[in-house]
Amino acid sequence: MEIKELSLNELTSLWKESWNEKLPSSRLPAGQTRLGFYPINRFNVAFVEDKPVSFRGWSETNGYTMLGMDYTKEEYRRQGLHKKLAPPMRGKIIVGLSQKDESFSPEDWAKSFERRGFTINPTDEEITNVFGETTPTTDSFRDFYSGGAKSFAIKNMDSTVTKGAWFEGLKKKVNAAGNYTKPTMRKKIVARIKAGSKGGPAGKWSARKAQMVALAYKKAGGGYRD
Repeated sequence: MEIKELSLNELTSLWKESWNEKLPSSRLPAGQTRLGFYPINRFNVAFVEDKPVSFRGWSETNGYTMLGMDYTKEEYRRQGLHKKLAPPMRGKIIVGLSQKDESFSPEDWAKSFERRGFTINPTDEEITNVFGETTPTTDSFRDFYSGGAKSFAIKNMDSTVTKGAWFEGLKKKVNAAGNYTKPTMRKKIVARIKAGSKGGPAGKWSARKAQMVALAYKKAGGGYRD
Protein backbone atom coordinates (compact mmCIF):
# COMPACT_ATOMS: atom_id res chain seq x y z
CA MET A 1 0.00 0.00 0.00
CA GLU A 2 1.25 3.46 -0.92
CA ILE A 3 0.17 6.84 0.46
CA LYS A 4 0.33 10.05 -1.57
CA GLU A 5 -0.87 13.63 -1.17
CA LEU A 6 -3.13 14.85 -4.00
CA SER A 7 -5.13 17.96 -4.81
CA LEU A 8 -8.91 17.80 -5.09
CA ASN A 9 -8.75 17.93 -8.90
CA GLU A 10 -6.14 15.17 -9.03
CA LEU A 11 -8.13 12.93 -6.70
CA THR A 12 -11.41 13.56 -8.52
CA SER A 13 -9.89 12.68 -11.88
CA LEU A 14 -8.02 9.61 -10.62
CA TRP A 15 -11.06 8.25 -8.75
CA LYS A 16 -13.19 8.52 -11.89
CA GLU A 17 -10.49 6.87 -13.98
CA SER A 18 -9.98 4.03 -11.44
CA TRP A 19 -13.56 3.26 -10.43
CA ASN A 20 -15.70 4.83 -13.17
CA GLU A 21 -17.68 6.77 -10.57
CA LYS A 22 -17.81 10.24 -9.08
CA LEU A 23 -15.73 10.99 -6.02
CA PRO A 24 -17.76 9.77 -3.00
CA SER A 25 -19.04 12.62 -0.86
CA SER A 26 -20.64 10.86 2.10
CA ARG A 27 -18.71 13.17 4.38
CA LEU A 28 -18.32 16.15 2.11
CA PRO A 29 -18.57 19.29 4.26
CA ALA A 30 -21.91 20.83 3.34
CA GLY A 31 -20.41 24.30 3.47
CA GLN A 32 -17.81 23.47 0.84
CA THR A 33 -20.31 23.38 -1.99
CA ARG A 34 -22.41 26.30 -0.77
CA LEU A 35 -20.08 28.70 1.00
CA GLY A 36 -16.49 29.71 0.62
CA PHE A 37 -15.55 29.46 4.30
CA TYR A 38 -14.86 25.70 4.23
CA PRO A 39 -12.53 24.69 1.38
CA ILE A 40 -11.05 21.18 1.43
CA ASN A 41 -8.34 20.96 -1.21
CA ARG A 42 -5.58 18.61 0.01
CA PHE A 43 -5.89 14.86 0.46
CA ASN A 44 -3.87 12.01 1.88
CA VAL A 45 -4.73 9.05 -0.35
CA ALA A 46 -4.05 5.33 0.08
CA PHE A 47 -3.40 3.28 -3.06
CA VAL A 48 -3.72 -0.47 -3.63
CA GLU A 49 -2.47 -1.73 -6.99
CA ASP A 50 -2.24 1.86 -8.21
CA LYS A 51 -5.91 2.57 -7.40
CA PRO A 52 -7.07 5.00 -4.69
CA VAL A 53 -9.07 3.16 -2.02
CA SER A 54 -9.23 5.65 0.85
CA PHE A 55 -8.69 9.35 1.43
CA ARG A 56 -8.82 12.07 4.08
CA GLY A 57 -8.98 15.76 3.26
CA TRP A 58 -7.94 19.02 4.85
CA SER A 59 -6.89 22.58 4.11
CA GLU A 60 -4.95 25.33 5.83
CA THR A 61 -7.05 28.45 5.38
CA ASN A 62 -7.27 31.80 7.17
CA GLY A 63 -5.05 30.59 10.00
CA TYR A 64 -7.02 27.37 10.59
CA THR A 65 -6.47 23.72 9.76
CA MET A 66 -9.82 22.49 8.44
CA LEU A 67 -10.66 18.79 8.32
CA GLY A 68 -13.29 17.13 6.16
CA MET A 69 -14.25 14.96 3.20
CA ASP A 70 -12.94 11.48 3.97
CA TYR A 71 -13.94 8.12 2.58
CA THR A 72 -12.80 4.49 2.46
CA LYS A 73 -14.11 1.86 0.08
CA GLU A 74 -16.08 -0.72 2.04
CA GLU A 75 -13.72 -3.65 1.51
CA TYR A 76 -10.83 -1.64 2.99
CA ARG A 77 -12.60 -0.36 6.11
CA ARG A 78 -11.58 -1.34 9.66
CA GLN A 79 -7.96 -1.74 8.60
CA GLY A 80 -6.58 1.35 10.31
CA LEU A 81 -6.46 3.49 7.18
CA HIS A 82 -8.29 6.39 8.80
CA LYS A 83 -5.46 6.78 11.30
CA LYS A 84 -2.70 6.23 8.73
CA LEU A 85 -4.13 8.98 6.52
CA ALA A 86 -4.48 11.54 9.32
CA PRO A 87 -3.92 15.12 8.10
CA PRO A 88 -1.44 17.34 9.95
CA MET A 89 -2.95 18.17 13.33
CA ARG A 90 -1.46 21.54 14.10
CA GLY A 91 -2.58 24.96 15.23
CA LYS A 92 -6.26 25.79 15.28
CA ILE A 93 -8.33 22.79 14.15
CA ILE A 94 -11.92 23.22 12.98
CA VAL A 95 -14.20 20.65 11.36
CA GLY A 96 -17.83 20.47 10.27
CA LEU A 97 -19.62 17.31 11.43
CA SER A 98 -22.50 17.09 8.98
CA GLN A 99 -22.72 13.30 8.81
CA LYS A 100 -24.27 11.59 5.78
CA ASP A 101 -22.82 8.12 6.38
CA GLU A 102 -25.65 5.86 7.59
CA SER A 103 -23.26 3.38 9.24
CA PHE A 104 -23.46 5.41 12.45
CA SER A 105 -25.46 8.37 13.77
CA PRO A 106 -24.48 12.06 13.74
CA GLU A 107 -24.39 11.90 17.55
CA ASP A 108 -21.87 9.05 17.52
CA TRP A 109 -19.80 10.87 14.91
CA ALA A 110 -19.68 14.00 17.11
CA LYS A 111 -18.85 11.94 20.21
CA SER A 112 -15.90 10.38 18.41
CA PHE A 113 -14.40 13.88 18.12
CA GLU A 114 -15.34 14.77 21.67
CA ARG A 115 -13.38 11.77 22.94
CA ARG A 116 -10.33 13.19 21.17
CA GLY A 117 -10.57 16.46 23.06
CA PHE A 118 -12.60 18.52 20.57
CA THR A 119 -15.21 20.99 21.78
CA ILE A 120 -18.54 20.35 20.01
CA ASN A 121 -20.74 23.30 18.97
CA PRO A 122 -18.75 25.79 21.06
CA THR A 123 -20.22 29.09 22.22
CA ASP A 124 -18.44 32.37 21.45
CA GLU A 125 -16.95 32.27 24.94
CA GLU A 126 -15.64 28.74 24.41
CA ILE A 127 -14.23 29.69 20.99
CA THR A 128 -12.43 32.61 22.61
CA ASN A 129 -11.07 30.36 25.36
CA VAL A 130 -9.80 27.77 22.88
CA PHE A 131 -8.66 29.97 19.99
CA GLY A 132 -8.08 33.31 21.72
CA GLU A 133 -10.72 35.12 19.66
CA THR A 134 -13.73 34.73 17.39
CA THR A 135 -13.30 35.47 13.68
CA PRO A 136 -15.48 35.57 10.55
CA THR A 137 -14.43 31.94 9.97
CA THR A 138 -15.63 30.72 13.37
CA ASP A 139 -18.80 32.82 13.00
CA SER A 140 -19.51 31.15 9.64
CA PHE A 141 -19.09 27.66 11.10
CA ARG A 142 -21.29 28.46 14.09
CA ASP A 143 -24.04 29.98 11.96
CA PHE A 144 -24.05 27.28 9.29
CA TYR A 145 -23.78 24.27 11.58
CA SER A 146 -26.30 25.32 14.20
CA GLY A 147 -29.41 23.19 14.63
CA GLY A 148 -30.57 19.85 13.31
CA ALA A 149 -28.12 17.00 12.89
CA LYS A 150 -25.30 19.37 11.96
CA SER A 151 -22.53 20.35 14.33
CA PHE A 152 -18.93 21.51 14.26
CA ALA A 153 -15.91 20.98 16.47
CA ILE A 154 -12.78 22.88 17.43
CA LYS A 155 -9.47 22.07 19.07
CA ASN A 156 -6.25 24.01 19.52
CA MET A 157 -3.05 22.00 19.18
CA ASP A 158 -1.01 25.04 20.24
CA SER A 159 -0.82 24.95 24.04
CA THR A 160 0.30 28.58 24.19
CA VAL A 161 -3.32 29.63 23.63
CA THR A 162 -5.22 27.05 25.68
CA LYS A 163 -2.70 27.19 28.51
CA GLY A 164 -1.69 30.81 28.20
CA ALA A 165 -2.57 33.85 30.27
CA TRP A 166 -6.26 32.92 30.55
CA PHE A 167 -5.49 29.45 31.90
CA GLU A 168 -2.78 30.70 34.24
CA GLY A 169 -5.26 33.17 35.69
CA LEU A 170 -7.80 30.40 36.08
CA LYS A 171 -5.29 28.22 37.94
CA LYS A 172 -4.62 31.02 40.43
CA LYS A 173 -8.33 31.24 41.13
CA VAL A 174 -8.75 27.49 41.35
CA ASN A 175 -5.82 27.09 43.74
CA ALA A 176 -6.76 29.94 46.06
CA ALA A 177 -8.22 28.53 49.31
CA GLY A 178 -11.63 29.90 50.26
CA ASN A 179 -11.78 31.94 47.07
CA TYR A 180 -15.29 30.93 45.98
CA THR A 181 -18.56 32.61 46.88
CA LYS A 182 -20.39 29.30 46.35
CA PRO A 183 -17.83 26.57 47.16
CA THR A 184 -20.37 23.76 47.68
CA MET A 185 -22.01 24.39 44.32
CA ARG A 186 -18.63 24.55 42.60
CA LYS A 187 -17.55 21.27 44.22
CA LYS A 188 -20.58 19.56 42.68
CA ILE A 189 -19.79 21.08 39.27
CA VAL A 190 -16.19 19.85 39.50
CA ALA A 191 -17.33 16.32 40.36
CA ARG A 192 -19.85 16.24 37.51
CA ILE A 193 -17.47 17.55 34.85
CA LYS A 194 -14.53 15.42 36.01
CA ALA A 195 -16.70 12.29 35.87
CA GLY A 196 -17.84 13.06 32.32
CA SER A 197 -15.99 12.34 29.07
CA LYS A 198 -16.32 15.82 27.56
CA GLY A 199 -13.00 17.61 27.59
CA GLY A 200 -10.97 14.49 28.35
CA PRO A 201 -11.21 10.90 29.61
CA ALA A 202 -13.93 10.25 32.19
CA GLY A 203 -12.68 10.53 35.75
CA LYS A 204 -9.53 12.44 34.80
CA TRP A 205 -8.73 16.14 35.05
CA SER A 206 -7.63 18.31 32.11
CA ALA A 207 -7.13 21.93 31.13
CA ARG A 208 -10.29 21.75 29.04
CA LYS A 209 -12.32 20.48 32.01
CA ALA A 210 -10.95 23.33 34.13
CA GLN A 211 -12.29 25.74 31.51
CA MET A 212 -15.65 23.99 31.54
CA VAL A 213 -15.84 24.23 35.35
CA ALA A 214 -15.09 27.94 35.28
CA LEU A 215 -17.75 28.56 32.63
CA ALA A 216 -20.38 26.41 34.38
CA TYR A 217 -19.64 27.97 37.77
CA LYS A 218 -19.94 31.49 36.40
CA LYS A 219 -23.15 30.65 34.49
CA ALA A 220 -24.68 29.26 37.71
CA GLY A 221 -24.03 32.56 39.49
CA GLY A 222 -20.80 31.69 41.25
CA GLY A 223 -18.14 34.28 41.90
CA TYR A 224 -14.75 34.85 43.52
CA ARG A 225 -13.79 36.71 46.67
CA ASP A 226 -11.11 39.35 46.44
